[in-house]
Amino acid sequence: MSEERLIKYINEAQVPDRLSPANISILLKQKKIPVYAHAAKRKRIRQTVSYVGALAACFLIVCSAAVNSSSLNKKGISTSSALSQIKKAGDYSELYTYMLSSGKKYEKSNNTYFTNKQSDMVLEETVTASDSTDDAAQPQSEDHDFSQTITQCEGVDESDMVKTDGENIFYVSGGYLYWTKAQDSLDSCRSYRIDSEDQNENINYEDYQSSSYYGSSDVCEMYLSGETISVVYNSFSSDKTYINIYQIDSNDLTLTQTYSQSGRYLDSRIVGETLYIISDDMSDYYDNVDSPDDTDMYVPEYTCMDDKKLIDPDDIYIPDKIQPSSCLCYAVVGAVNINDTTLNSSFTAFAGFDGEIYCTPENLYIANELDSGNSQIIKIALDSTILTPAATAEIQGTVLNQFSMDEYNGYFRVATTRSAYSKQYGSFVKNAIDECIGAIDNDYYHELNTDDNSLYVLDTDLNIVSSLKGYGKNEQIKSVNFQGDTAYVVTFRQTDPLFKIDLRDPSAPEITDEFKISGFSTFLHKWSDGLLLGFGSEATENGFVNGVKVTMFNTQADETTACDTYRVTDDELDIYLNSYACRDRKALLIDPDKNLIGFPVMREAYDSENSGVYYSYIFLRFNEDHFEQIGSINSSDFYTRAIFVDDNIYTFTDKGIQKTSINNFDETESYQF
Repeated sequence: MSEERLIKYINEAQVPDRLSPANISILLKQKKIPVYAHAAKRKRIRQTVSYVGALAACFLIVCSAAVNSSSLNKKGISTSSALSQIKKAGDYSELYTYMLSSGKKYEKSNNTYFTNKQSDMVLEETVTASDSTDDAAQPQSEDHDFSQTITQCEGVDESDMVKTDGENIFYVSGGYLYWTKAQDSLDSCRSYRIDSEDQNENINYEDYQSSSYYGSSDVCEMYLSGETISVVYNSFSSDKTYINIYQIDSNDLTLTQTYSQSGRYLDSRIVGETLYIISDDMSDYYDNVDSPDDTDMYVPEYTCMDDKKLIDPDDIYIPDKIQPSSCLCYAVVGAVNINDTTLNSSFTAFAGFDGEIYCTPENLYIANELDSGNSQIIKIALDSTILTPAATAEIQGTVLNQFSMDEYNGYFRVATTRSAYSKQYGSFVKNAIDECIGAIDNDYYHELNTDDNSLYVLDTDLNIVSSLKGYGKNEQIKSVNFQGDTAYVVTFRQTDPLFKIDLRDPSAPEITDEFKISGFSTFLHKWSDGLLLGFGSEATENGFVNGVKVTMFNTQADETTACDTYRVTDDELDIYLNSYACRDRKALLIDPDKNLIGFPVMREAYDSENSGVYYSYIFLRFNEDHFEQIGSINSSDFYTRAIFVDDNIYTFTDKGIQKTSINNFDETESYQF
């Protein structure tokens, strides 16, 4: 926020003289106030309250009072059979009855927002095992050296905006699929409009510029599997997720299959020939549905080649406990064989679920955040297009992302952050400012939250085997990396503690080391045995985020150390530096074999002389014990991805492609969409 806007807000709030605009300006320059940003997630409708005040855009008040416990909280623990928390709907009328009960419970509790004590937490059951790695399940080429999408688990491919097999390069952006040959000029790039009504229309550049073409659909991500391209997208005209499957011919793409399912795209995976699509669907409001016969208003549907059907009630699962909600929220899971032209597919829905996805070749997990602040996890056994719910569990805290979960040697491990809320009184504007200078006021009611972190070990039926609790008090998990019997967890409030957790004894996880460094890593990646690469945000000693950093951790010895840290920072108050890769790790280019690390940086300048936004993509290598910048490229547009094929780097924005030599980082050619 600029100083002028800050002064305007404070003047309107009529604060005391000692908190005058001039004094506030001095305070802000002398003491950089930490801002603790929380990654935004698309969650289902919840009971939340938003307070708007004079300084709401400047401060997020975070107070500390977390619980430290190394044992399970016995109060509120429930133990049960593997599928006790969900059941089949049986018929649509049962689903309708559940929706009404959920809606009435929501209506009854709609005016209740906070409690004076921390909520009780529930602990339950878990998952099976198979080695997790950071290697991708990608096609390999004997003739070309090329980068691959960073994935989590061996044998499981993940979607991306860019895919290459060393010969072909595909990119999705702005409603279009772009295709170029790595050995050809970028001028030969082809554009295919992706649309639910006209999916296979090849267009030229003039067509792309016209408003009638641009933005017809929101292409999310895609897969490249042999000679098949699978594009997953949302249409702006309907709340559905679409899948177009194309066959690659020598010089063209042929649309072979189309699918859709209710809800906005959430995540996906490919195992073998089966594409698993998860979408987040919501029914109509419960009080708008007049009878069980209005199934189109509350039952999710799917379409295979224009054959539209409602998901069968035997394939819809509802929670055993009624959760308050004004509508039914579903995690819709579709399983599609990408090479089967007989439309071999299946679709299942889980009412009351959405959230983070973790997948192995055998199991799919969905971690759903509950209104209580707990997480409910469902395990779905995978057998080609057959989806079988296998177990459920409820644990304390919420899951950050897919890397917070791991399946290994018959156990499921998951790291969570628990936030407890209570209420505190104080003048909002005065309290927000006084808190920065150590003063206390109790005249205005606002929310007080404390954070606590846990790591749970569960068995194949999601029964809790053990837990490690209370580490990183008053901090939140920012990244997790599991490597066999070891877990690395980064938490953050003012510094970046990297916790090393020994999981060799599943019944007794133990923290064996804690290493602190400024800032925090949003993504951890195994570089080699004993070396762990961390990418994320740099911060001051007070926790004020002021740039981007890359750290190489040496984890081989008993005590973790940092071999080197490469930082992109600026001490000027009018300069803001960040990286899109802090929110989307697929924007990173990491290849240990090629000794290449790349990441985008955005620089925003607010001073009168150099005001503007500037973009760059920086490339490093790691030599023995230090980073070396080997090149960078710049653009006036926002970088979304970068890949390499042989000795060429390809960088992508929403407006075009740049091709750069990896030897000297001189641009060889570019292409504008």
